[in-house]
Amino acid sequence: MPKFSDLGTELEKILEQSCGLKSPLVAEYISHWQPFADVYETEEAIVAKIELAGVRREDIQLTLDRNKLILEGVRKEISSEKKKCYYQMEINYGTFERVISLSQPVKSDQIKVNFEGGILEVVLPKASERRSSYIVLKIG
Repeated sequence: MPKFSDLGTELEKILEQSCGLKSPLVAEYISHWQPFADVYETEEAIVAKIELAGVRREDIQLTLDRNKLILEGVRKEISSEKKKCYYQMEINYGTFERVISLSQPVKSDQIKVNFEGGILEVVLPKASERRSSYIVLKIG
């Protein structure tokens, strides 16, 4: 049985033959991706920082569902120019989703959300007991 990595190699060969370039375009075929995230805990809160460069605030949805912080959205390609062959393509476009499991209950009425410089920061103050099962968060 061929390996998945072999599929990428074969795809690159086909693209090289059709475009005349050594172009790793496998990323072009990925329509669903996960943004990078740092999640850490302080004495008072759980903090999530998610890298969303090039994503507009109105294209992001953030919800808290029991013990999960759920981030969904889309990064749209800015250029309207149709490109035939890339030399390199590493930026992911399309829909994304990131689910972050929370290690303990949080105070859903005190969550702070900030989106600046392409970084979404969510500060979730810790609670001794679970307060809400589902909440849509506003991105400030």
